[in-house]
Amino acid sequence: MFGPQSGKHGWGGLPFVFERVRLNNARRCEEFLKWWSNQGCRMVDMTCELHDEVAAGSQFVTHFTGRVLERLALSNTPINTKAPRRSFNWVAVKELKLSYYIGETLLFSIYTHYGNLI
Repeated sequence: MFGPQSGKHGWGGLPFVFERVRLNNARRCEEFLKWWSNQGCRMVDMTCELHDEVAAGSQFVTHFTGRVLERLALSNTPINTKAPRRSFNWVAVKELKLSYYIGETLLFSIYTHYGNLI
């Protein structure tokens, strides 16, 4: 699915990734998926393994960058040029913060399992 910041203003067009496994009630599963589709989600049928593979890079970069920027305690200044303003959304970084434990654990897990991304 998607994180709370992505879905903050609605779910329209956001990816809802799913895989049908160990179904006891196929009809109920289809109704559940249809409900999310009706909410405007872009339904993506994908294996868990493929999801992890394709999401690892963006998740690592997002959470690593967020942790670094948080630790640097940077803030917008009156002399920022266009490049930093374009490439760095100050408000988004502040909103990206996860709890310290979850953020650090997630970052470590992604790095451990997908360290070859670096």
